[in-house]
Amino acid sequence: MFSNGELARARPGPERLTRFYLLLALGGALGGIFAGVIAPHFFNGYWELPASLAVPGLILLWLTRARQQWMWLVFAFVIVVAYGVFIRLASVAVSLPVFYAMVTALAVFAAGYTAWRARSWAAGAGLFGALVSVAVAWLTISNVLEADNRTMLRVRNFYGALRVEQFGVPGALTASRRLMHGVISHGEQLQGAVQRRLASTYYGP
Repeated sequence: MFSNGELARARPGPERLTRFYLLLALGGALGGIFAGVIAPHFFNGYWELPASLAVPGLILLWLTRARQQWMWLVFAFVIVVAYGVFIRLASVAVSLPVFYAMVTALAVFAAGYTAWRARSWAAGAGLFGALVSVAVAWLTISNVLEADNRTMLRVRNFYGALRVEQFGVPGALTASRRLMHGVISHGEQLQGAVQRRLASTYYGP
C-alpha cells in the first residue's frame, strides 16, 4: 500500500504519463526476470523476498526524514527493540502469539505517540517503517536458523525452492524426512528399517 501510494503521488502530468507507465512496466518485468531466471542461479531459497519486504520500511523512513525528531525516534526505536529482545529471553515465558501481540501493541503505540509528538503522521509512519524492517529481518533470520537445524538439502530452480528436512534421529523408528515447498509438505518418508518403504502423507491409504 505504501509503495502504491508513493507511485500515485509521484505520477507526472499527462505529457509524461507514457514514460511513467513504461518505466513502471519495465521495473516489473526486470523484477520478474531477476526472481525467475537470475536468482535461482545464485540463491537456494527465496532470499530476495525478505529484502523486498524490509526495504519499503527503510524507504518510508528516508522519505519522512525531514519531519523526524531524530533523538526521540532513535529512543523509541531502541525501546521497542529492547522490549522485544527482553520478552524473548528464556526467563520470560510467553507464547509466540502473545509475544507478537505485545511487541506489535508497543510498536503501534510508539508510532502513534511519535506522530502526536511531531504533529505529523509521517513521523510516526517513518518509525513504524523502521520497526517493520527490523521485524522482517528478525523473523527471516530466526526462521532460517530454525529450518537449517533440520535441513539436509535446499535447492531452487525456475519453479520454486525445495528442501529436504530431517525429523528425529536418523535411523530411529520415529524418524522421517520430508520434502518441503515453503510450508507445504509434498511427501514424507519414514526412516525405520521396516517403515521406510511404506507410503505416507497423502500417498498413503
